[in-house]
Amino acid sequence: MGHQATGIVDAPPRDDERAAPPDARGVLARVADYPHLPTPPAVALEVIQKASQPDCELDEIGRIITLDPGLCGQMLRAVNSAMFGLQRPIASIERALGFLGLKSVRSLVLSLSLPTMRLSTSTDPRLRDFWRNSVAGAIIARELALKLGRPDAEDDMVAALLSDLGVFVLQQIFPIEYGPVLAQSAEVLAYRQCDLEEEVLGVNHADVSALVLSRWRLPADITEPIRHHHRPRQAPPGNHAVAERGRLLFLAARAAQLQGSPDLQPALLREVLELTCDQFRMSEESFLEFLEPLNHKIDEFVAILQMDVGTMASFSTIVANATVELIQLTLEGRAEEQRANEEKRQVDRELLRWRRLAHRLRREATRDRLTGAYNRSYFEEALPAEFRWARRRCTMLGLLFLDLDGFKQINDARGHPCGDQVLKEVASALKREARPGDAVARYGGDEFCVLVPDATPAVVETLAKRLWHAVNNLRVKHEGEVVTVGASVGAAVCVPHRTAGKSADFLTAADRAMYAAKSTGKNKVSVCSLVGDEDVAFLAEVERRLFSTFLLAREAVSAEQVRAGTRAAPASQVLVGRLARQLGWLTPRQLRRVLRDQKKNRRRFGESAVALRLLRPGQVYTLLAMRREPPEDLAEGLIEARALNPEQAQQEVDAYYARVAAQDW
Repeated sequence: MGHQATGIVDAPPRDDERAAPPDARGVLARVADYPHLPTPPAVALEVIQKASQPDCELDEIGRIITLDPGLCGQMLRAVNSAMFGLQRPIASIERALGFLGLKSVRSLVLSLSLPTMRLSTSTDPRLRDFWRNSVAGAIIARELALKLGRPDAEDDMVAALLSDLGVFVLQQIFPIEYGPVLAQSAEVLAYRQCDLEEEVLGVNHADVSALVLSRWRLPADITEPIRHHHRPRQAPPGNHAVAERGRLLFLAARAAQLQGSPDLQPALLREVLELTCDQFRMSEESFLEFLEPLNHKIDEFVAILQMDVGTMASFSTIVANATVELIQLTLEGRAEEQRANEEKRQVDRELLRWRRLAHRLRREATRDRLTGAYNRSYFEEALPAEFRWARRRCTMLGLLFLDLDGFKQINDARGHPCGDQVLKEVASALKREARPGDAVARYGGDEFCVLVPDATPAVVETLAKRLWHAVNNLRVKHEGEVVTVGASVGAAVCVPHRTAGKSADFLTAADRAMYAAKSTGKNKVSVCSLVGDEDVAFLAEVERRLFSTFLLAREAVSAEQVRAGTRAAPASQVLVGRLARQLGWLTPRQLRRVLRDQKKNRRRFGESAVALRLLRPGQVYTLLAMRREPPEDLAEGLIEARALNPEQAQQEVDAYYARVAAQDW
């Protein structure tokens, strides 16, 4: 078995990681080229463009706005509305601008321009519901941002207001294809609208909204949360601000949808209350109290925008009606639950019986009947699985191969019962001396194998000598006589990630090491290390970038807490290519280049990326560290182990991603 100087291996890309289907690219291209895309009025567009410049002054924005008397009037009306709650009215646009500040002015100008940006098809009664939800969601997002102490409440408002702009764009450009989506009921659209859009067109309206708004030169901290506002959990890791705004927009959209179908309101209310509690640390009472006065502010905002969004139901009435429905459903559910409990108890008893039977059958199928060690069938499945796991995690793997010396003579001289007793006690000694997590298997006859995951050459050699001593020190009593036995032990250790060989080659290396021990006089230990200096340096670079190493260096947790958190952490399967995309290190086109090169030249992912000069070696080490130990998973495990609270865990994850972005190792 040989090893290569450098190497990053990755599994083939899953379907959801491959390039977007041709129809999706075509849809986005048609949207980008569509001549009648909604755009803000000239004054608003100039405000947006000026405000995006780092040296922009508020006076410049004021001069632009004063060119549009109607916009000035709307802004004064908005500033003096219940939204801002001023004790004294503001009479001049200059004072209004000074009160708002640059970013808030940009967002408010864009919000007030909404009526002129609506497409001609927005008179469709089916689309009016979307406008109503957008306006309600905008006020909910703004007021919730203020309550939570977020810094840019006006940006949150405009993001919520424009987040579903893609609905109108898709309906305008693809009226035939998009018609069946709009024809769905409110219940279906509330939970499956994006899925339906992707089934029909290959993209969803959130992606289209983000595309249109980016062409207006709105910043990424507005467009990216909009892209993920229906699926905030899919926001790229490491950008806490985008994820937070995405979660806020999702909650605001859900709360606004309470204005929809009465049949949907109980389920939506339950979901909204769970979201506010889990993600924003607000009690149910606090959030319901927050909703109650919002109708007045929404009505004022609708009047300022001069839009027809239909009748707005009172949130107090909605909550009261939905709560009654929830209570009724709960009472009915409890009665049904009582009837089901007895059936469940019977089913649980039957399941327990089957589990015990399955456990016994599995044990019989994987264990050697004589010695109680794993059997050869289990070992032949476990070895390639451990080899693949070590390859993905960039860890070393050890394997011991033991052959008993003098065992044939014991069988011949004292009979098979004595030989069986020797095998039993040898297996017991091996299991007793092996580490927790090592797998001891009877390979056949008087041969045993021990799989040693997360090993080093020193650990494997030490373990081999310990097992050799344990076998040599055995004194097996049989029919009044004491029988001793020796062992020739072959040991092999490798870094699967860095070798082109397979698990069968690894087994052959351990087998040859065992025969080397036999050929030099038997009853010895022979170690074959397939780990070179470059392998050790490679693993050290990966381990330096682990989230656990980062936490230990900051003294945020102890080594024991890391071990407990690792045991409690979920085992996610993360692809290196997807991580590179999420971190912004590779574009989709660059990722496809790497995958093509990887397949063509039969190279590992990292080798291809470095050879194409798309990634630096340090970035590859970081990607492998994150795949081996996803920060979010370990953080979840540390919370479960009570080593960190959720707020501390999020702070540590954010700090780690900041280090990843800086590549400061």
